[in-house]
Amino acid sequence: MGEKTSIEGRDQTYLLPAQSIRVLSLVPSDANDIRDASAETFADIDQRAFRSNLFTVVGGVLFTLAGLLALLAIVRVVSKFRKPVEIQEQLIGDAAILRGVGREFSAIRRQREDGAWTEDLVSRALAALRVAATYAAGGRVGHMPAGAEGTVEEGRLILRTGWPKSKRIAVSGSMTQSAVARALAGASTNGAGRAQRLESLAGALSAMTAALYGREEKLDEAALDEALASGVASLGRLKLEQTWVMKRLAARRAASAGDTRPWSR
Repeated sequence: MGEKTSIEGRDQTYLLPAQSIRVLSLVPSDANDIRDASAETFADIDQRAFRSNLFTVVGGVLFTLAGLLALLAIVRVVSKFRKPVEIQEQLIGDAAILRGVGREFSAIRRQREDGAWTEDLVSRALAALRVAATYAAGGRVGHMPAGAEGTVEEGRLILRTGWPKSKRIAVSGSMTQSAVARALAGASTNGAGRAQRLESLAGALSAMTAALYGREEKLDEAALDEALASGVASLGRLKLEQTWVMKRLAARRAASAGDTRPWSR
C-alpha cells in the first residue's frame, strides 16, 4: 500500500492516500468565521487613489480661493478707515506754503532794490506767482522733497519745514496766464474780489513769462515791478482764505450752493 495521510474531521479521523490530498486553505483549528477574499483588483485600488488625490487638489484650490477672498474683504474694510493718500503724503501745509511765497517775494524785492532785474530773479518771481495763482484759482499746489543743498530746482519754490531738523520741500504751481483766464471765466459767481485778484495775477504772470521767455533782450523793469507788487497785494487775501476757519466757511458755502469746483486742500 502507498503512503497515507490522516485527516481529522469533526467526529472521526480519515485515512486517505497522500497523492489525492489537495490543500484548499489553511485556517486555524479554532476559527469559527471564514470569509471569501475581496473581488477588487489593483486597477480598482489605483482608481480610488486617483480620486483621492484629485479631491485633495480641488480642496486645496478652493481653500486658496477662500483665503484670497477673505484677504480682499479685509483690505476693503481697512481702506475705509484709512486717511486719504493726499493727506498722508502732504509734506507741508497750505498756510506754510503761502508764508514761504511771501518770504520769497520779500527777498526778491530786497535784491531788486539793490540792483536791476535779472533772469534769476524773474524765474524765482514767476515760480512764486504760479503758486499764488494756483491758490487763487482754487487749484492744488504740487510739492515733493527737494534735492540736496545746491541742487537746481528750476520752476519750483524751495521751502523748509520741520523742527528741529528741517526738510527742504520743492513747491510748484501749474497756473499759466491762459489757465488763470479760464478760471476767471467762472469767477463772476464767486464775488468781484476773487475776479479782481485773478485778473491781477494773470497780468503779473504775463509780464513775468514775457520777460523770461520773450525775445526782448532788455527787461521791462517797470512792468516787472508792477507784476511783483500785484503778487504781493494778492497774497494777503490768499493767506486769509487758507486759514482753517475760512476753509470751513468756504466748504459750507460750496456745499449749500452745490458747487463742485475743485477747491484747494
